[in-house]
Amino acid sequence: MVDFTTHTLLAGKTKTATGTHVLSQQVVQTCAGYTYTVKLEAISSQKVGSVVYYVVVPKISATAKVAFDVQLPPQAAASAQKTSEL
Repeated sequence: MVDFTTHTLLAGKTKTATGTHVLSQQVVQTCAGYTYTVKLEAISSQKVGSVVYYVVVPKISATAKVAFDVQLPPQAAASAQKTSEL
């Protein structure tokens, strides 16, 4: 169970032309706020897919800016639709 008084949930969803999964992810604090980097990797699937990613981090201010940097695999990058949310 997540204690939202002390933690923040960052989450997003990306649709791709092929199946993918999360290869790696990290959150870095920058001068402008935070950057949540998610690296996706293609899996052997010819179906259109979507991948959900999330991370629980120590509490972030409600006014902090969070940039999502979703790195698609080369074959999926050409036709992907990103729908990331905070």
